[in-house]
Amino acid sequence: MSILASVVYGKPTAQRGATGMAAKWMDIIGGGTSSRVNVSPDSALTLSAYFAGVRVISEDVGKLPCLLYSQDSKGDKTRFKESKLWPMITRRPNPFMSSQQFRELMVQWAIGWGGAVAEIQRSVNGDAIGLWPIHPSRVGIEREAVGEDIKRWYWVRQDNGTKVKIADENVIH
Repeated sequence: MSILASVVYGKPTAQRGATGMAAKWMDIIGGGTSSRVNVSPDSALTLSAYFAGVRVISEDVGKLPCLLYSQDSKGDKTRFKESKLWPMITRRPNPFMSSQQFRELMVQWAIGWGGAVAEIQRSVNGDAIGLWPIHPSRVGIEREAVGEDIKRWYWVRQDNGTKVKIADENVIH
């Protein structure tokens, strides 16, 4: 089925075994090949050319400096080092990853899965204290009408199969 046909007519995700964001992405790009071999973001990484391309792009983005700016009422920007987010964004988003590793992983997932998601860990008083990447195959998005507004929620499938709901303000997507 061509890309255009799969967008218009859709393709059942059960044929490919993909779930979550991957299934939606595969519906758009068509998940199978002319040889009837199913292709997923993870299986595509076994192809050396694809893997090398993803690696080069993600490593180059990960090497770029990540700076924070504040904007005043006139629209002028200044470097913002006083933020509590500064060390988390520029040095260590969580105890297990450097900033570069975190950004490389997020870019890899964005390329392969069509999106990358991280949960914002908050302290008791609501300050952001950590960023934790969540594999795209475990994430789904729901919208619900709340009065005149539409509220977006993320759900994350746990290892035991249960789903945990995370508010939009606690997610980087």
